[in-house]
Amino acid sequence: MGSIDWNTHITALIISTLLFIVGIMTGALLNREKISYLEETITSLSNTIQDVELQILFLDIAGDKISCEYLIGEANKLGDEAGRLGEKVELYEQNVKLEDTSYKQLKSTYMSILIRDWITLEKIKSSCAGNYTTVLFFYEQNSVACENQGAVLSYYKELLGNNIMVFALDYSLNHTTINGFVKAFNINRFPSIVVNMETYEGFKSSAEFKEIICSQGNYTICN
Repeated sequence: MGSIDWNTHITALIISTLLFIVGIMTGALLNREKISYLEETITSLSNTIQDVELQILFLDIAGDKISCEYLIGEANKLGDEAGRLGEKVELYEQNVKLEDTSYKQLKSTYMSILIRDWITLEKIKSSCAGNYTTVLFFYEQNSVACENQGAVLSYYKELLGNNIMVFALDYSLNHTTINGFVKAFNINRFPSIVVNMETYEGFKSSAEFKEIICSQGNYTICN
C-alpha cells in the first residue's frame, strides 16, 4: 500500500478553503454593490418627489403660474419611477436573505419613499382633478394569497398603465407609518387594498378587482 501524500492533501484543502472564502467575499461584495445601486435609485426617486412637493406648494400660492397638466405629467413620471424601482427591489429580494439587516433597512427606507409618493400623487389628484386611481396594497411575506393579489395588481397595472398607481407596502417590516395606515384604514387581515381611500380586505380576484376599479373610474376595460 502506497504512502499518503499529505502535502498534496493539505495543499488541496488550503486551495478549497481559499476558494470557499473568495466565494463568500465575492457574494458579499456583489450584494453590497446591489444595495448601493438600490440606495442610489431610492435617493434619486426621493429627490424627484421632493421637487414635485415643492411645485405643489408653489401651486398653492401662485395659482395659474404652474399648470395642472404639468403636475399630472410629473405624477405619471413618479408612478413610472416607483414602478421600476419596485421591480428592482422585488428582483433583489428574491436573491437575498430577508434577515439581511442592511437590506431590511433599505427596504424600510423604500417603503417611506413609496408612502411619500402616494401622498404626493393624492395631493396632485385633489388639486388638479387627476384622472387616475391610487391603490395601497398591504401584504405580508410568505403569504400565497398576498403573492396572488400582487399578480392581479401587476396585471391591471400593465393593462391600465398610469391610470392606476399601485403602492405595495410590506406589513412584515413593522414600519411605523405602515402600522399607522393599517389602523387608520381598519385593516385586520392580509392581503388588503385601499383604492382611492376605500378599504377592501382579503384577496380580490381579477374579476372582483375589475369591478372595484370600474366603480372608481371610466376606463376602457369597463366598457
